[in-house]
Amino acid sequence: MDGLSEHDARLLVRGGRRLEGEVVLSGAKNSALKLLAASLLTADPCVIRRVPRITDVGTMVTMLRALGAEVAGEDDALHVRAGAGLTGCAPYELVRTMRHALRRAQAAAMDPSADAVRRICQGTEASVRFMAEHQPYFALLDVER
Repeated sequence: MDGLSEHDARLLVRGGRRLEGEVVLSGAKNSALKLLAASLLTADPCVIRRVPRITDVGTMVTMLRALGAEVAGEDDALHVRAGAGLTGCAPYELVRTMRHALRRAQAAAMDPSADAVRRICQGTEASVRFMAEHQPYFALLDVER
């Protein structure tokens, strides 16, 4: 596929004709995660549209449900209602899943041929990137063990 991933797209336009039509853009993962976390701040129902169907969003939905929110999906939208029954604690198993993902990110970033100090730096940099990317999860956590 010419080195393109399934998410890459190319348009080849030939001729002097005017282009017409619509392009639907999918939502951004990081925006969706932050909006889902923010939906816990109100008892009013929230609808978040153009939510990408990816693992991180699924994990966040699981987190919201574990905290007591009602979450339902419809097409590319998620309906969230936090209400008054939020527990304030994330189940340890869910948090453990995130910790394993962090360790995988660290291991993938470390060059086995590098010296120990360089590997520590690489692991630390991977940790910072991971935490920044998944910040909405960590903002919600009050872990119950």
